[in-house]
Amino acid sequence: MSDRLLDETAEPVLDAWKTALWNGTFSEYVDALIVPLTKKWQDFIAGDDPVYSMDGDLSVTVPVLMTNFLSFRDLMLAASIDPDRIDADFVRTQVTRPSSPSSCNAMERVLVESYHSPLTESAERRITRASQAFEAMGNHAEVISYKAMPYACAAYLAWWSCDGAAALNLGLRSASINDEITLNDIVLGAIKGAAYPHLVVDGMASAASDTAAMAQGVDPADPTVVSGMGPSAPTL
Repeated sequence: MSDRLLDETAEPVLDAWKTALWNGTFSEYVDALIVPLTKKWQDFIAGDDPVYSMDGDLSVTVPVLMTNFLSFRDLMLAASIDPDRIDADFVRTQVTRPSSPSSCNAMERVLVESYHSPLTESAERRITRASQAFEAMGNHAEVISYKAMPYACAAYLAWWSCDGAAALNLGLRSASINDEITLNDIVLGAIKGAAYPHLVVDGMASAASDTAAMAQGVDPADPTVVSGMGPSAPTL
């Protein structure tokens, strides 16, 4: 594991981000800390170390930042889904100008193209490992408010790997802590509608969608989930 990048407790992590915004050094902050932190995450989920071996940069800093800053959350999810597209320029644009057309278009391309692509064995392994790592972050968090977003991200990636049972479990765990996280609505609604990534052909839902959902132990009519969504890539 490489050297630590940030302090391990929540307050210094938040202070560093906010101070950089206030004093006009946010671009430098992103280059010095967020770019290497994203690379550390990509390297970790590509490796074989146990998920509970994450250092404080990942187990503490990542949950704090993605709970407080959705642009960072979306960056972590994109880096899990299609790391080959997530270079330093993508990180800078996503974090410093998250609402800009270029940032929104880049994120949309990652989601749409990955959603409609076959799930390869290597991608499934990486995404599943990322989901397990996010779950470990939630389990590790001492402050309950920092558990909900990691569980939501774990649910989203479990759904992305077509593991509906795990996605449902994790989404409900997250929602039980914070029922205002829209990422949970995306996941739970997609499961109810039997809409999964990689099961889309020519823009239409594959006939295998319901079968796949049921095979994962998920009943699309389960009343515990919210209304369904169509077979298109979700917007974060």
